[in-house]
Amino acid sequence: MCRSKLYEIASEAWGLVNDEMRQKMSFMATAASWGLGHWESMEDYVNSVPNNTMTYSLFQGALKIHHGDFAAAQKVGLRTLDVCMFISLQYFYECLDTMLINIQGYRFQGMQIIGH
Repeated sequence: MCRSKLYEIASEAWGLVNDEMRQKMSFMATAASWGLGHWESMEDYVNSVPNNTMTYSLFQGALKIHHGDFAAAQKVGLRTLDVCMFISLQYFYECLDTMLINIQGYRFQGMQIIGH
């Protein structure tokens, strides 16, 4: 579906739906507004994007740049980078933990086999 159609649907439905549905629509509505350069609508839609997401930070950064607030955009960018690094490290440690558990399991199985 193209941006203009998404934007049109979101604009028509936004005032008719509850907050839960707005949150579900907000990612695509905000992206469509951004892609079409509808900055005021983007500001309305981004308020329904959960603010603890990287997508929210990306949208906020784009709005800050649009308004010429480059220092604030840099802060948003650094915060997003911190979140990305945390997620990457968390994933790395989960993979490492799984790998170590598997290695320990193989050693344990090997010791049982050798002991018999």
